[in-house]
Amino acid sequence: MILVVSANPSVDTILRFKEFGMGKVNRVLSEERYPGGKGVHAAYGIKELGEDVEILGIWAGPEGEWIKEQCEKSGIPVSGITVAGNTRSCFTIKTGNDTDDTEILMKGPKTEPEETALFLEKFDEKIKMADMVVISGSLPEGMTGSSYSRMVKTAHERNVKVMIDVAPDYMSKALKHKPFAIHVNDDESREITKENDISKRITKLGKHTGMVALTKGKEGLYLSCCGKTIHAFTHIDKVISAVGSGDSLTAGIAVATLRNYSPEETARLGVACGAANCLREELGMFYKKDVEDILNKVEINRI
Repeated sequence: MILVVSANPSVDTILRFKEFGMGKVNRVLSEERYPGGKGVHAAYGIKELGEDVEILGIWAGPEGEWIKEQCEKSGIPVSGITVAGNTRSCFTIKTGNDTDDTEILMKGPKTEPEETALFLEKFDEKIKMADMVVISGSLPEGMTGSSYSRMVKTAHERNVKVMIDVAPDYMSKALKHKPFAIHVNDDESREITKENDISKRITKLGKHTGMVALTKGKEGLYLSCCGKTIHAFTHIDKVISAVGSGDSLTAGIAVATLRNYSPEETARLGVACGAANCLREELGMFYKKDVEDILNKVEINRI
């Protein structure tokens, strides 16, 4: 079982407009709601690929209950703690055929120190049943990056592989405890390492983790592990939405790691999952069939 930590989940809402203008009255043509947050997206991808997964989250108010219900309907168990307030909402604004989505990300609830302690206790309980851990996304107000560091340290001590996909400030702290794998995008890797050259960034990050997955938008994935650095990419003719593609890639790499895939197979599955997400209206979700169709179209180059 893969345990996914999603401390700050969200209700993802797509708002569609004929056109959208700042300082104007904008009328919504339609709206769709999906369970979201980076960790929830990753969990849905892991489930779609056929692996057992559970979400450990912090839930608040009716929105939090709605996300839990949707996950459970999809066959994904949820656990964690409930706090005051309301789970955040995130809005994606779409206009016409434009694929450059505008995103508005809300803050979410605030946690108290005793609630943080309880959440970490829940993590300690759940990791005993996990074969791997994925820590993904932001933290609610009241929690600090030391919480993620503590989880990585615990996983390391229990010899459970942990993959993290979090903001640069959280990532920098967690790297001190040597997670098994990390996922960073181009900007995040540059902020963490203070290097412009991508090879130097990968080398620096690789000193603190066994696997570096660095994504660079349409250029694809740079995966470094087992003494190899691989560039993997594919082309999508029609992108419906790229929101959540990075989380889908995280899901693919986590599943490949659990299955002990080779670096080449891991890169191929990760890229295929990220690309498959672009073919679907639902945010941060993909179909296994699309992944299978894309797998052989992923180009792999050894660097």
